[in-house]
Amino acid sequence: MAFLVTAWRMSFRRNLQYRGQHMVNNVASAIFGFIYIALWRAVMAGRPEGGQFTAQSLTLYIATCQCLLWITTFDHSGLQIARRVRDGTIASELLRPVGFAPLQLSQIMGHKSYNFVFRSLVLAAIFRLTVGFSVPASWGAWALSAAAWILACYTGALMTYFVGLAGFWTTEPSWMYLLLQSLALFLGGASIPMNLLPGLLQSIARLTPFPCMAYYPAAIHLGWAGVEALVPLVVWPVVLTALAAGLTDLARRRLEVAGG
Repeated sequence: MAFLVTAWRMSFRRNLQYRGQHMVNNVASAIFGFIYIALWRAVMAGRPEGGQFTAQSLTLYIATCQCLLWITTFDHSGLQIARRVRDGTIASELLRPVGFAPLQLSQIMGHKSYNFVFRSLVLAAIFRLTVGFSVPASWGAWALSAAAWILACYTGALMTYFVGLAGFWTTEPSWMYLLLQSLALFLGGASIPMNLLPGLLQSIARLTPFPCMAYYPAAIHLGWAGVEALVPLVVWPVVLTALAAGLTDLARRRLEVAGG
């Protein structure tokens, strides 16, 4: 356990030397958020007020999702597992006396923890000072929102791990990252709230883990949903963790080092 905590801490600290660059990235991320917000405000202009979705509620939703994406979706490296498979260094890592999947997930969570502090919180402050950013109104709401964000972050970590595992079967897993990112942005509700999707697409989205990366935690944070929305946020990480364990075992047997 101590080894995994150390891996988490080292992954967090490794990113500190790039804080300046990441602050520049935050500006670009905020601009994309402002663009989405402007589009939704244009769509809602002239529509009668009332109901769950208004120009202001969608503004707060997009701002929340933009912060969530940095701890769930925007991580294409897959810890460079594919590169380590190609150069052969993955073999020594698989021999370590600690599980490969827990070690990789600890490093991913360290990176996402850094993103939360130096990206998500910074973006939340930018939105709070400009278009608005919702904060929970009570300690109970804070606890519920924190649980949702942590579970969403872990779901995103598992997705990142799957991208890395693809390196055992293909030399370039970036296609998988692009596929998962597209599904997370669309079916996950990052740009369009899941409740606004057409009936069939909404039904499909609810059968996938992607809403756990944006819609459910954002809905809980904004008070649109209560504790019942935690159910998929708990169930899917359990399912995906079991899948990660199974795929890791397959990857060990599939390993074919191409370099060295």
